[in-house]
Amino acid sequence: MSSNLSKEDQRSAAVLSAAITVFARYGFAKATMGDIAREARMSRPALYLLFANKEALFQTLTQSLLEQALAAAESAW
Repeated sequence: MSSNLSKEDQRSAAVLSAAITVFARYGFAKATMGDIAREARMSRPALYLLFANKEALFQTLTQSLLEQALAAAESAW
């Protein structure tokens, strides 16, 4: 993670990375915030300070992945 990101941005990026792993492993329905918190090596309360619920986390994750894909497509073009 880049050092020019704020600590909160770094934690959010770590959570999103962990969420990809957990959603791939269990699927959205069976994945829990506890699973994601464990994968991100943080407590559930700390995770809830960053994301209100699993749906909000998933929405942020999908938006991030979409932005990355669009940036890669623009770069390739």
